Amino acid sequence: MLSRRVAKLVLALLLVAPLGAWVVLRVSLLIKVREAKALLSQVKALRVRESTFQDAKRLADQYNGKVEDHWKTEDRSDPCTFENCKFMISLGTWPDRQPGLLKEALRFVGIRAYGVEGAVGVRNGRVIGTEFGVTTEATPGSVGGQWIAAVAKISDRFSQSDYSRGHRLVLDDHPNREVIHPHFTTTGGGQIILSEVTADANAVEKDRAFDFRFSCISGLRGCSELRELAPSAWEDLTASSSEQEEQLEESIDYGECSRRSLARIARDLDNVLLVEVRRAFPIKKAEDRLQDVELQLIEVRKGQPDKHLSRFPLEVPEADPAASGRSSRLPNTFSPANQFLLFLKEGEFDFIPDPHCEVVPASRENLAVVRQTLTQLEHGVPITALADGHQRP
Repeated sequence: MLSRRVAKLVLALLLVAPLGAWVVLRVSLLIKVREAKALLSQVKALRVRESTFQDAKRLADQYNGKVEDHWKTEDRSDPCTFENCKFMISLGTWPDRQPGLLKEALRFVGIRAYGVEGAVGVRNGRVIGTEFGVTTEATPGSVGGQWIAAVAKISDRFSQSDYSRGHRLVLDDHPNREVIHPHFTTTGGGQIILSEVTADANAVEKDRAFDFRFSCISGLRGCSELRELAPSAWEDLTASSSEQEEQLEESIDYGECSRRSLARIARDLDNVLLVEVRRAFPIKKAEDRLQDVELQLIEVRKGQPDKHLSRFPLEVPEADPAASGRSSRLPNTFSPANQFLLFLKEGEFDFIPDPHCEVVPASRENLAVVRQTLTQLEHGVPITALADGHQRP
């Protein structure tokens, strides 16, 4: 009789123990998700260009955040300082922290690996960027692959976003937000969506970028699509894709640049130079696409003064439709003694400026737009020409 009771007790324990363990894991998951939501709220509360180094450090210390030496090189690693630092905060159950068998068992009962990261960049004592990202295992059989990830950023500017990239992403119409769907290289495949806004974005744009839904992570079914994890970003991506399809290919023409486009490029590109033409070299062959122009540097409006070439290859404008072949010379903009503004990306490879908006006459109006934009950027105040509702001329 006693042995029968013991057998029943053992059987009951065998049945109850897994259920109890599952309940504990579910509660733990819900607690972690709540913690992730709290981190998201705190990251959103930081104000790019306004919050301080102390604000960022206080948040990182609260979560035992680590410092990322993201400016590390082979021969040196600068310490985190008031002038330059990036704090990283990591939460969740990242897949590389779970044994393979345990991960499979948890997935079977509806508990999947996920990770959350928050980041805050600081330069010269001020917050220059915030970031929040979520990566989670997708529901088995999801079309996009094994992983789903969504990242949102607020930056001081869109780094390296030249005219061509901005035109492709329709930034002339919305210069303070972009959504992209880059390739996601990871074991098992996956999808990622990146929504980025600048400090000049309005409240709605910022809220949509940081609209994360954790319900599919904490739910039993899990997440199967990007739209479940970041619905607003997915809507913006879909709308942006439609806008990009309507973009027309532009001819090579050194024409006028709108006030808004000029301000955006001055904000986003690393180098803004005021130069004067010394001479334009002849085109060697009729089919050549480039013509060398020798320039005299007058002033570095943005960037480093000792890192610029004195001679640039510039694209030759297309010939008049009534004529045949390419134009034999660059436009009057490049006549000797003429001055113009030159916008350049940082780097050694893609240094040829785009004819559209990256090479513009140094007119009083253009100089005023660039001067105002760079001054406002330096002082961390809203950029007038990129403000919501500011009309393009």
